[in-house]
Amino acid sequence: MKSLAKYLALSTLALSIPALAVEDTEVGKAEKVNSFRYGLSIEDTYDTNGKSIREEKWVSVKSGHLGVAIRDDLKAYRINANANLGTLLGVSETRVAKEVLNRIQFEAGAETDRPAYILAGTEMRVMKPLSLFVAGVAQKGKGVRPVGGPIVYFGDKSNSSLFYYLGTKDSATKHSFSLRNRIREWDMFWFDIEASYKIAKAETKDLHHPLGASMTVGVWKTYVKLAQVPYWEGSKFSRRTAEVGVNAAF
Repeated sequence: MKSLAKYLALSTLALSIPALAVEDTEVGKAEKVNSFRYGLSIEDTYDTNGKSIREEKWVSVKSGHLGVAIRDDLKAYRINANANLGTLLGVSETRVAKEVLNRIQFEAGAETDRPAYILAGTEMRVMKPLSLFVAGVAQKGKGVRPVGGPIVYFGDKSNSSLFYYLGTKDSATKHSFSLRNRIREWDMFWFDIEASYKIAKAETKDLHHPLGASMTVGVWKTYVKLAQVPYWEGSKFSRRTAEVGVNAAF
């Protein structure tokens, strides 16, 4: 409970940046501080033979920049929050913050039966429209590992990113890559299209196909998400997800 309370306190610092520290968990990128997202999902975890070993139903809520999910039996939770330095100092709208401080980002998350994590990183402008995100993730029992990659901005609200994640000593994967596309150019339609590639360790390389994919399609204030990801968060299992929900701003 102390660990949960600590991360609930951190959640009050949340701001609109993507969930970067975890490989396969997509919390979303809010377009406005006063955004709201509510989802119902079914997650099917399966083994090397494609046999389902566990099916779970989750209810998720993202209000502003805090994301919380609770399993339908109320025995498991997930929580994620993020902030930048400009917000922490209360000067996010100043010129210095927009050019420097808002690019220094922090993220914290916790989940039932998994160690909590904290991320600290910075987004460096290379040239318009290219930036480079570099960060470190600290996780209890797993040390600190690097996360990062290029971000390309296009249009008024859209971006594409390619992030690299280093596996831990006890994970099934050595390296992971995630290509994420956020398309937000229309009022009535929006899309999140993702592809991942996992390089497994020698003893686990034949368990699953290395490629994964995810697509979220939003129409007005509703959305549907379908995903299939191998070696979910570095584990020996893969996961299929189907989700429907409401995404709105007020």
